[in-house]
Amino acid sequence: MGQLQVIDDGYDLFLTLLLYPVFGWDDAAYHLENDPEHRTFAEILVDVVAADVIEPWGGGKWHLEVFRTTAPDPEDWNGEM
Repeated sequence: MGQLQVIDDGYDLFLTLLLYPVFGWDDAAYHLENDPEHRTFAEILVDVVAADVIEPWGGGKWHLEVFRTTAPDPEDWNGEM
């Protein structure tokens, strides 16, 4: 369960994700069919946010902060589509 906030300043997207995880964030996730990478839940979740939110928004540079209730500090993810 979580909440995603998106701020578009006209140049970049700034995303804040608040998570109440019920899974091991850094644990290996399920292996996707025909996917040679063994990714963690964190990597898969960031890919889903990129595909479902950032790409339809028009892409560009993005900055994602993930706050988890099980961790004291946020994680930063950055990219460009």
